[in-house]
Amino acid sequence: MRCRPIGRDKKNLLIAIDRSKGKKITLYSIIVSSTGVKDVLIMYVDVFKHVKLLSRRERTTYFPKALRVIRTLVDMNILLGIDVTNYLGVLLDRVEKISSKVLIAIVDDYLVSVIESRLRESVVIAEGSLRKHRVPLENLEVKPSIMYVLLSIADTLLAYTRTQVEYHGRRLRDVRSRLPLKWGL
Repeated sequence: MRCRPIGRDKKNLLIAIDRSKGKKITLYSIIVSSTGVKDVLIMYVDVFKHVKLLSRRERTTYFPKALRVIRTLVDMNILLGIDVTNYLGVLLDRVEKISSKVLIAIVDDYLVSVIESRLRESVVIAEGSLRKHRVPLENLEVKPSIMYVLLSIADTLLAYTRTQVEYHGRRLRDVRSRLPLKWGL
């Protein structure tokens, strides 16, 4: 299944933005998808898990499997944009470039005010209050579980990257080169 090209005048993008602060590095992640592929995303609700809830042993098998699924979603054009960066300015630049097409943005609680100022005409919901905003999401014909999938993908990429950088001593550039990153929006 392939996603149709984004219309110039329609707001149809769903984005999830997450932040991960470690001892050595703070990372930001943005995941972009389209409302046209909601049915495909809903099938991956049970695939992605919140990394904090996994034991160290479970993480060793979870990360390779999750990265393969993410790469498949990118190849199928289900995920239109993925980026992991350690610069907030790069993240904000990415958000501004697609701001006119964003319908819903789920954002890490720490970044809500900054992202709201960039996405004035979109629905911006803090990650911690996603359950409270179930009705507005359903009014826009988007199930909260779809947004949880996007958030879990962002969380998985950040946790994997931070683990590789902090605990295994790898350089961020090297870790990023192995991730299924894509940005053509």
